[in-house]
Amino acid sequence: MKATMSCGYGAAVVHGALALLAGVVSVEAQQVIIGSGQTLTPTDLAAGVFEGQAFVLGPGTTFVVQSGGELRPGANPDLLGAAVSVEGGGVLRGGTHFVNVSIVLGDGSQVLGWGTTLGDGVTLSCEGASTDPYWGASGDAVVNMYAGYLDVFDGLAHDAVFNLYDGSGFTEARNIGNSVVNQCGGDGGYLARFEAGTRYRVSGGDRIDPLRLMPSSTATFYVREAAINGVPLDLTTGVPTIITQRFGTFTGTFVQNGTTFEADLSENELTATSFTGEIFSADATIEVVRPLGGDFNLDGAANGDDVMGFLFVQSKGVDCTDRNVDGNIDAFDTATLLNEF
Repeated sequence: MKATMSCGYGAAVVHGALALLAGVVSVEAQQVIIGSGQTLTPTDLAAGVFEGQAFVLGPGTTFVVQSGGELRPGANPDLLGAAVSVEGGGVLRGGTHFVNVSIVLGDGSQVLGWGTTLGDGVTLSCEGASTDPYWGASGDAVVNMYAGYLDVFDGLAHDAVFNLYDGSGFTEARNIGNSVVNQCGGDGGYLARFEAGTRYRVSGGDRIDPLRLMPSSTATFYVREAAINGVPLDLTTGVPTIITQRFGTFTGTFVQNGTTFEADLSENELTATSFTGEIFSADATIEVVRPLGGDFNLDGAANGDDVMGFLFVQSKGVDCTDRNVDGNIDAFDTATLLNEF
């Protein structure tokens, strides 16, 4: 399973862009425009032509769904590495299982159809789309939530990576198994139950609440300081501290943007239909880490990757890059990060 580090995906994207510029990867780019009143169908995909635009389905081809347009790829589409960009007012017809595609959902776009699932080779970036419920992600799917929410259905999320940024999170994300959930800002969302093998790594924003950590799951809190029942934890920079205590009040300040959190470390099991209360199983692992100064991507080192990742995430305007906690996202935050080295 792909273990993307919290916020570290920014550096990976920047490195990929630099590789393309250097000619390391050579793919002829082409756009297929789906304009207002137009609908691209499975027949068009098979034919390799749409409204006079010939295309080769695969890497380098981007389907741009403009306002009033719709991409309707059909049942279980394999887009062979193509990209889809849905602009505000555009529609992607979901309710199916996607593989081998990169999807960007712009602010004001829509995904229509219940039960959309993402599989192998899928990267989804949501920047404020309206989506129908009951999503799932599996295989090596990567979901980047810059804005908006996903309603993840019971048992449909496993072996995937979810990156939660500003203004984003889950609604009723139950039974997420063997996955990585990174949160560096925004609103983590309401009600997430993490099963065995899932790791929740939170470094900023408002954490998922209620949070349910089941046996063999892990939660890592990246903090500036933390306490249990008002007693400060003795943290060594860069070294995880394991919390074994249950039935106490866990508080702290997240490292990325200085937001505070509080959690009741209850280990009581709740009924499957309960929508309130938290679970911190005695057989779950709770870690607290105070990172090195400047270690934005939380990989245990402070170097150029952190700066590149920071600049990429900052370009999205997300709140986890408010490094100096002044309510603004600007060059002063970058300077604050550099001063931490």
